[in-house]
Amino acid sequence: MANRDCKDLQCLSREVKVIAGIISILGAASAANNVVTLRGDTPNRVSVNGVASVARTGAGLITLTLTDRWVGLASVMVNITPHGGAARVSNIGAVDVVTAARTVVIRTLNASLVATDTPDTETDLIYFTLFLKNSTVR
Repeated sequence: MANRDCKDLQCLSREVKVIAGIISILGAASAANNVVTLRGDTPNRVSVNGVASVARTGAGLITLTLTDRWVGLASVMVNITPHGGAARVSNIGAVDVVTAARTVVIRTLNASLVATDTPDTETDLIYFTLFLKNSTVR
């Protein structure tokens, strides 16, 4: 259970917490050199409360590491805004918010639903919202 000072959220379930932000991915000639940064909830903010780090962990894979463990994941929303003409979508891969790993994997896919990185010289934005359970009480 995360020990944080959380703000009010109107929800029918108890102890639901929200973490939201923007991930910016700047494509490089070598996908392994893509620059992945957290932009927060506004363009000038470079951190997101509740997120320890973000990194490219494989072709088309972005891993968010959370600062705290949670009882569970209630829901997640993720949306990619690709730069340029290439059609890309995003979805969720492996999620582990309960153990010490504290990770959420976001996959970026091309129009054929194959994992793909952001192309060279382009910048993609991934908007994410995590709804986390902080208690087993209903």
